[in-house]
Amino acid sequence: MKKNSRNPAKEDLGEFLDIASEVIVSPHGVMQELTGYSFVIGKSPSEERTNRDPPSEMSKDREIIPIDEYLGLYEPNKMKITIFNKGLRRASEILGCNIEHLGMIVRCHEWAHAIIHVGVTDDERLQASQSDEGWQKILHKHTEIYAGIDDRLHEVFAQLLTYYALQGKEERCTRQVSKNTLDRIIKLFFNLNKHQPTEYRINNLTEISRDRFMKSIDLVKRGNLRLSYGAWETITTW
Repeated sequence: MKKNSRNPAKEDLGEFLDIASEVIVSPHGVMQELTGYSFVIGKSPSEERTNRDPPSEMSKDREIIPIDEYLGLYEPNKMKITIFNKGLRRASEILGCNIEHLGMIVRCHEWAHAIIHVGVTDDERLQASQSDEGWQKILHKHTEIYAGIDDRLHEVFAQLLTYYALQGKEERCTRQVSKNTLDRIIKLFFNLNKHQPTEYRINNLTEISRDRFMKSIDLVKRGNLRLSYGAWETITTW
């Protein structure tokens, strides 16, 4: 009698890994893929998770749960991302959500700041890899551009890049269980967005086409477009 060669445990593990690969977002990679800019190898921003108290707090009525300085932080002068575990735990309890899903959103937001700051073109990456002087010149240029971006525009860029990253991940899912998980994460993103300070709220800006938004990012990063949030909104939603 021929033995059944099926191994249910192995098949279950394979399915789990397939689902995980569709759901888990690598913020470092997805921001490069989404924008077309890349981080220079060996000079990419660092990331750490810490149990230290975050430098900011949520509002006393718990209505405002800031992404930056409470859940996470990007420091351009250090090229460093910090994720605050205490903030994530408190916020996940208030929002009634999966802490890892919340962490995924926060990491995407902070890596979005990083790609806007030090994401480079292919030509710049080649130049940076040839000498430290070449990298310092590129870093100086991009830091000047980054510093000149309107504060609200900074946060809108990070929020929209996060949304498009999650949306793109969901669109590529081949399994319904993966799509359902990404759908919950996107709903959490919008729930968290309602608890952000005004300058973070993207409201109807998700109606801007992805292509149009990415073109505006490109113009800003190349230093060809320097304007206020209001002017940017008028141009991109026109």
